[in-house]
Amino acid sequence: MLATLMGLPEGGSMSEQSVHPLIQALSTQDPNAPLPENMELAEDEEIDWSYPQTLQDETPIIAGSQRYGFNNLYSNFFSHIQSELSDVIDNPAPDHLSPQERRQKRILHEVEHFDEDYYISDYMMDEEIQECLHFKTVWEKEIAQRDALVAQLTTPAEASIGPDQIKTSMHKIEEQAIPFSQEDMEALVALPLKEYVIADERPLLLALVDLMFAYCYNHRTTTGDHTVESAWTIAKLSPTLQWFDSFSSPYEVTLACFKRSLCFPLWRHFALSTAVLEDTKRLFSLGKRAILRALLDIHRLFADADHQHYFNGLFIEDFCIWTQTVSRKTFQKVSQELNKVVITKEAVDLSLDDREQLGREGCPYDGTQDAMDQDNEDRMV
Repeated sequence: MLATLMGLPEGGSMSEQSVHPLIQALSTQDPNAPLPENMELAEDEEIDWSYPQTLQDETPIIAGSQRYGFNNLYSNFFSHIQSELSDVIDNPAPDHLSPQERRQKRILHEVEHFDEDYYISDYMMDEEIQECLHFKTVWEKEIAQRDALVAQLTTPAEASIGPDQIKTSMHKIEEQAIPFSQEDMEALVALPLKEYVIADERPLLLALVDLMFAYCYNHRTTTGDHTVESAWTIAKLSPTLQWFDSFSSPYEVTLACFKRSLCFPLWRHFALSTAVLEDTKRLFSLGKRAILRALLDIHRLFADADHQHYFNGLFIEDFCIWTQTVSRKTFQKVSQELNKVVITKEAVDLSLDDREQLGREGCPYDGTQDAMDQDNEDRMV
């Protein structure tokens, strides 16, 4: 395990408005004891991405009781904050829309919010975006450090050590290359100790891809320093958080993230989104320690935000707990599949090549044409 997960007194920290099904169990073991070893998933398990996972268009037993959140643990979560719902999520009716309806409305919403002029402007005037593209992320540095430490294990002096010693050495290398801050350790101690019964872990692993893509976008576009908009950016780019959508393959979830990165944030640029995907691949290549650290950082960002703090109760806290129980080999396999993903402009299906051609053929975008068009519309009214 990455850390000893400590328990909280009875009552925990989850929202009283959230509904917990019977498949979730709060542990009653000694709060100072580590998580039992059998919570670690089998090291030789396989992830079958080809096994069909379809969105179920279910009719809930009770009207208005659609489930969502981590492992679909929650319902009626927003009943007490309807007045600010649109400030939190894009999904207009989380307790009523079926999984199929969420998917359909999400895709339509993204198409409606793609701004051709905005995209062309960022494409033509990309000085600040180029700065983001040249930024060297923390994960690049940590990969280099990890690889240097691993190389030492292959020296003749280390050649005679056994498998157990190698495994112990790898754990130490991870701790050294991917450090946890004191704040991270305190956050781990504050988490409640829970166990989950997961029928299908694939949607959860893919939701992590979604969250990490959004986190990587924020990291690259802020050059590693969070801003007051960071919580909004991460939450807005995530189809998991905004629509409670779920996915069946690394390609499918990455494509959804790519499209949102071209529709909503401050910088909307295909090369930037491509760089963010590469960052996401790097983060996953570092394994679950890096992913857990990112989740803890997201949890802190959301906790201090006006609206995004709700996501900690719905998703992030549970992800922080569950991620520690997932085997390292599982994350390695997700990383391997993610490395195969390539997103093209054609796949995004927003006619990006045509937009860019318009930008190259036209005048530099300075907003003048938009103002002229608006003036013409005003005179026609």
